[in-house]
Amino acid sequence: MTKRNKIIFRSIVITSIVIFIVIVIIRKREFVSHLKANYTIVTGKITLIEVQHKSANCYANYDFYFKNKLYHGYRGIDGITYSDALNYFNNKCFPVLVDTLKPEYNAIMVTPDHFDKMNWVYPDSLGWVKKYYTKDFYAYW
Repeated sequence: MTKRNKIIFRSIVITSIVIFIVIVIIRKREFVSHLKANYTIVTGKITLIEVQHKSANCYANYDFYFKNKLYHGYRGIDGITYSDALNYFNNKCFPVLVDTLKPEYNAIMVTPDHFDKMNWVYPDSLGWVKKYYTKDFYAYW
């Protein structure tokens, strides 16, 4: 590969990465704005706790009903260790934010960070979660 071709190839790769990042940011903002504008709250149940390969991040698969239809969701629950999540959060119910226009836009609300993102007070009924929660983790939407 000539020097010119290497420069062109690197430029294409870098441009592709930048475009991908911009698309991800736009989609995330769309997701959050839809939830904030058109939300309702339903009850969801965590059905599976998993950890991603080579990551300390813990993720919850959850189910909820909206307008008599079953939906599935997936969300990181950072700040909770995998073992604690597996032992204490599996098969537990939590509030789920659902976009009334696009129910596939949904988010289970487990940790204080999830509520902080919506500028909501953390409910007393979930006070038991704080025992397993560590603020040192970075919380994602």
